[in-house]
Amino acid sequence: MRRPLEVTVIAILILVLTALAVGGMLFHPGTRAAKRLLPVTVALAVLALLAIEALWSFRPRAFVLFTLWSLCGIGYLVMTRLPHASSGHGIRLMGPIASAGIAYAIVAVYLRRAV
Repeated sequence: MRRPLEVTVIAILILVLTALAVGGMLFHPGTRAAKRLLPVTVALAVLALLAIEALWSFRPRAFVLFTLWSLCGIGYLVMTRLPHASSGHGIRLMGPIASAGIAYAIVAVYLRRAV
């Protein structure tokens, strides 16, 4: 069975988004936030490699791996925004999390039907 173009695009987007997250860790290794984000970034990178491989090979576990990667991505997003905490920061945090969650949900629904 041939891999649809959309699945290839999703695999490339996972690679790009994870590279941006890991690149941010590599270029700011001395900060306290970078030390706190290290386990999440490593988990994000490992899950990204597994998800990309499953998507590229068009395996049935691609949906589960994408879901785990997206949950780890939401955790990374939350942890990158937490150092700037202030009294009203929870409201400003909801926009990026809701947008990322909706995008991940749309892709997950597509992957569930495609894979």
